[in-house]
Amino acid sequence: MKKSSPVQKHLFGASQGGVPDRAAQFLEKAEALSKPAIEWSITNEDSLYARPATGGRKVRHHNFDHDVNDAIEEVKYLCNVIRQCGKKNTIDGTMEITFGQLFNIYVDISSKLVGTLLRARKYHYLTFKGELLLQHRDENVIIKLL
Repeated sequence: MKKSSPVQKHLFGASQGGVPDRAAQFLEKAEALSKPAIEWSITNEDSLYARPATGGRKVRHHNFDHDVNDAIEEVKYLCNVIRQCGKKNTIDGTMEITFGQLFNIYVDISSKLVGTLLRARKYHYLTFKGELLLQHRDENVIIKLL
């Protein structure tokens, strides 16, 4: 019985029929890929257009209306805290509070103060100097309610 060399095993393959069979498999795959794709006919009027399947993980995970309402309620609550605990500016009549005071008040309410401040500034509920407020660095930054 003649042993086959590693080169022969590579060229002819142990059980796959060798290079000619692999070349034929490659050509079949290339031909299948060159055929035109199936045309989809989905319109905007379709009730399932751009919607995940009902009851799936993505439906439960992406409840955007609920998330947006929670964020807006958080911003409104923050504005009420500033109204109740802040001082009225005699020059322009706006309510204002320092970040240090607000942080000490709000730490018992929520841990999302900085994110809520950024969202409130984005929607023009309030204003403050700087890009991001940090606890010890920005204690004296004034936050004004608009």
